[in-house]
Amino acid sequence: MKKLFLTAAIFCALLCLGKDLRIDITGLDEYLQIGSSVPGTSFSAKPRGNLVQKSVTIPTGNNWGKFILEFTSPRDAEIHISFRATTEAAVLLDGITASEMSIKDGGFEKLTAKKRFANWKGEAASVVTDTNLVHSGKVSAKVTYQARLSQSSIKVKANQKVTFTGFFRREVAVPELKELRSKAPIPAGANAVFDPTTDREIPFIISTGRLEFRSTFENCSVYLNLLPAEKNKKLNVEFFYRKEGAKAYLPALPPAEVIQEHAWRGSIFNLTENTPYEFKAVITGKGYKQEVTGKFRTMNSRVPYETITLAPGKVTAKITSGTPGKYKRYTSNGKVITAVKDSPAVFNLDNMEYIIFENMVIDAKGAQNGFMLNNCRNIIIRNCEIFNFGRTSAGQRFGASMYYSGGHHDANGALLYDDVAFRIFGSKNVLVERCFVHDPNFTAQTWLFAHPSGPGCMKVSNCANTVVR
Repeated sequence: MKKLFLTAAIFCALLCLGKDLRIDITGLDEYLQIGSSVPGTSFSAKPRGNLVQKSVTIPTGNNWGKFILEFTSPRDAEIHISFRATTEAAVLLDGITASEMSIKDGGFEKLTAKKRFANWKGEAASVVTDTNLVHSGKVSAKVTYQARLSQSSIKVKANQKVTFTGFFRREVAVPELKELRSKAPIPAGANAVFDPTTDREIPFIISTGRLEFRSTFENCSVYLNLLPAEKNKKLNVEFFYRKEGAKAYLPALPPAEVIQEHAWRGSIFNLTENTPYEFKAVITGKGYKQEVTGKFRTMNSRVPYETITLAPGKVTAKITSGTPGKYKRYTSNGKVITAVKDSPAVFNLDNMEYIIFENMVIDAKGAQNGFMLNNCRNIIIRNCEIFNFGRTSAGQRFGASMYYSGGHHDANGALLYDDVAFRIFGSKNVLVERCFVHDPNFTAQTWLFAHPSGPGCMKVSNCANTVVR
């Protein structure tokens, strides 16, 4: 029997938490503590073969700031230091110095004949000579998420306190949040935030109006936004619900207060499909009481359709959208369907809606994805078996990237990433149920080496009302 492949990993984003500076130091002891002078600094550690990589991530501002890192190694060590940004937005570096540690050319002034740094490993694009972007001397350095600077064979002595300092700033200034909030078009009454991991100039609208429901088949999320008079007050909020027409309300689980958004959020579970419900929120405080009511309906997975039977073998039939009153149901009646050669997926849907895929055995034949949905709506994938998806590795690659060292790559050196049975991006109302995913075309590598690469089960990004059951 084939090995079961049910690593249902809804992939997390890469560790890009804002436009910050990240310093990786490899070769220090696992439990060694590093101190930072910059408020908001975060720390992490992970193995690098027989060594340990300690990572320090420092919030970055528009003007030159100074970081001071301090640590004491219990033994003599030879370490590797790498600078990078946490996004592709560039961070500038200059004036790197250290006591009790042998950093070479921390001012980045020494260049080769090819205009690269003489003592730092990096690209020519990292050399900055614009006087407006230099802290001291004539040259500074620039790093992004991909373009890094590193220096190896740095000696540290046992029991000597190392003080590691430098100056850093964003290459391009970013408006302060208070400026953006005053300029950005936010709908009246909307609950909006500015997400530092994305474009800070675009507000992320969480919900609008006083009360908003987002229901699925058996559950419903509730968003209650506070009125101006209710903000910054100590309040108690309770949620209740009932089937439409029932006499008594039932208590929902206690909602959570999201203080920074002036909102309360909650979920109602164990509902019935395709059923209307009534909702009530009770808001109480000192000398204050108000009830907010609304209605919602759960989604329906039993929809009207017409059936199109696909012939076994390569998928050559054109997949088209249905309508709310008549979905297009595609099936092969349990027979094997395979990908067209060089297709990125067995089924590649872009901006399509009202479609059902049901009762198919899908041999992806090495296609990168089984189902690839982009900007789709109202899609049901039910009772399908998917295997043999994902590209074949040409081998693991070591040393080219600290983050992906040991990761699987193709023949051209590109990392094997985003090879999944279900890739669902920018879509709404997608149901995946009772599907059997197993035996991808190639194996994956674990966190033991670095960031995993190779096949996974599912990747979902920027979607709404996605249900997997």
